Amino acid sequence: MKVFGVPYRLPLRVSAAEPPMEGRPGILEWVQPTGHRWRWVVEPVAEEPGRSLVTETYDARSQNRAVRRALALTRVYSRNGRGIAASLSRLQELFDHGSGKRLAQPADRP
Repeated sequence: MKVFGVPYRLPLRVSAAEPPMEGRPGILEWVQPTGHRWRWVVEPVAEEPGRSLVTETYDARSQNRAVRRALALTRVYSRNGRGIAASLSRLQELFDHGSGKRLAQPADRP
């Protein structure tokens, strides 16, 4: 991860990890030390076997209040949308086989 171009690491705890199954999407969710959650939901695209729609969300509702205030003051939340879009683009690049279709979608929730 990077902030202002500076790389950093945090201990993350996986809070949900469910593979996609018939009739329900897969979920990978992790919690950062301050209490906010990141989640990827992976939904197979029925019309295109082998392809999935990935939605990434950020949820700060359970975040420590002081941290939430500090992040709001430093405008971290306003940058989350760009970071989500960038991570989804990198994910798509890893798995896309040249179709040119854009299926990754950011969903930012401060």
